[in-house]
Amino acid sequence: MQHYPTAWGHYDVCKSQVYTDEGLTWDYMACQPEAADMTQFLKVTLDPPNITCGDPPETYCALMRLVKFHLLKSRKYVSNSIENNGQP
Repeated sequence: MQHYPTAWGHYDVCKSQVYTDEGLTWDYMACQPEAADMTQFLKVTLDPPNITCGDPPETYCALMRLVKFHLLKSRKYVSNSIENNGQP
């Protein structure tokens, strides 16, 4: 009988085959839960109220700008590191 971590809670157990040094074996993990409409459990409020990119209000313009900034910054770091033989 297999024992699974109690942290998995109410999730079903999924398994997949993985290759190890000992050969092919089963890897057990908690399955992903089904998607649920969370709008019945939460309400999004914004400060300032005009920070969205439109409808639905869960789409944040400021967040996308922040993500784009981090992507551009990381690309610059990578290109600088390549030009400087791995030095930032």
